[in-house]
Order: sequence, then structure tokens, then C-alpha cells
Amino acid sequence: MLSNVNVNRPTQGATPPAIRLVPHQCDLCGWPRMSGAWLAYRLAGRPQKLWTCDDCQRSLARQVDGEGVLGG
Repeated sequence: MLSNVNVNRPTQGATPPAIRLVPHQCDLCGWPRMSGAWLAYRLAGRPQKLWTCDDCQRSLARQVDGEGVLGG
């Protein structure tokens, strides 16, 4: 007879649900993008948020407008 003492048995656990990535539409350029972040801003009153893609965030950080003009 075989002994099963000190034998690790696999246990069944809950399998995490598959994550379905859905592109967001960038609030600045309008293109559907997979990567980006929410940016907070305040015009008047309470703070608001808009979702911007990584490309638009780089343009904002470099202060480049939509036509590629620096500081535009």
C-alpha cells in the first residue's frame, strides 16, 4: 500500500474571471486607446476629470498643441 503522508495535493480554487480590455475614447483626440489615465482639472467650481491617452498626455507635458506647435 502506498502512503500519502506529506504529499501535497492540488486544491481547486476559484479561477479569476478573464479581464476584457475595452479601449477608452480619449477626451482630447477622440481616438479609442488602450492606455491612458484620468486627468483632473478645475475650471470653475468643483473638480472634473477627463480620460486622456498616453500620446495626448505627452503632448500636454511638452506643451505641444494639436498642430505640433511648441507652446501653442
